[in-house]
Amino acid sequence: MKNTLYKFTLLTIGLVLCMTTFQSCLQDSCEGERIYIQLDPVWVKAEDFRHDISVKSGMDLKDPGKIYFYQDYILINEVNKGIHIYNNTDPANPYEVAFIEIAGNEDMAVKGDVLYANSYVDLLTIDISDITNPRLVKRMEEVFRPLAFNEDRGFFVGYTETEITQTIDCQDPQFNQDFFFIDGFGGPILTDANSFESTGGLNPSGGSSGATGVGGSMARFTIVNDHLYVIDDRMMNVMSIEDLTCPEPVSEVTLGWGIETIFPYGDHLFIGSNTGMFIYDNSDPANPVYRSEFRHANACDPVVVQGNIAYVTLRDGN
Repeated sequence: MKNTLYKFTLLTIGLVLCMTTFQSCLQDSCEGERIYIQLDPVWVKAEDFRHDISVKSGMDLKDPGKIYFYQDYILINEVNKGIHIYNNTDPANPYEVAFIEIAGNEDMAVKGDVLYANSYVDLLTIDISDITNPRLVKRMEEVFRPLAFNEDRGFFVGYTETEITQTIDCQDPQFNQDFFFIDGFGGPILTDANSFESTGGLNPSGGSSGATGVGGSMARFTIVNDHLYVIDDRMMNVMSIEDLTCPEPVSEVTLGWGIETIFPYGDHLFIGSNTGMFIYDNSDPANPVYRSEFRHANACDPVVVQGNIAYVTLRDGN
């Protein structure tokens, strides 16, 4: 009986030691290599972008953004840098005639030789009657809501992206998270690289003050007659441009969240968001009214319209 008990005790101790050793080995090797996109916040002080525009020539198109057509010209945004102006008299051979340097520029619209463009949170009014010598006429400060503002760092305007490879222990609570903050608000964000996503039928409307240009499906600026419509991620700002050189705020319309694009057609404005398309009646240009919406899966959502058909492009990934 004693021998049996002795053998049982040894066996039990041996099993416990094996289990402990096995668990220890599992813990020691429980880690994984993950590839992330690190998003570091970018802050810009007002004195760094609130200055006169400058005009250059011979600038290479490196990071193109929005495209806009006006008369015999093509305007192409260089993301956060400014606007290239190309002479398109011969569509087979457009050539650059000027580059307008505008810090933080992403969007534009033109009417009657007046260019409206953003400079981060400000709206600029620029005279382009002499296309090779644009002239800043007016700056309206903080027309667009900043993502955040800090007295010391300035305006929070976005993130820079850096791909990094990181080894994470399985005991880390962030091990299987698609994204997480490293040190709270204002600090860098890591997001799984596999889930990361970087944002005919045209109907320009002219008014009494001159011709209006044509924007693309990704536009956040648009002009209908004597009104300029500008969207941010949740609001639509309506401005009167009856006096082209002096935009005047008229109204604000709450659209929801995830708003991305705006496209005018007939008496309606078609708003693209990352969850659907919203249609606003624009019979009263100063006060657009919600009419209906079309919901879809969460994705990027540029919209264009022709006749009775709206074309909604859903994009996921790159």
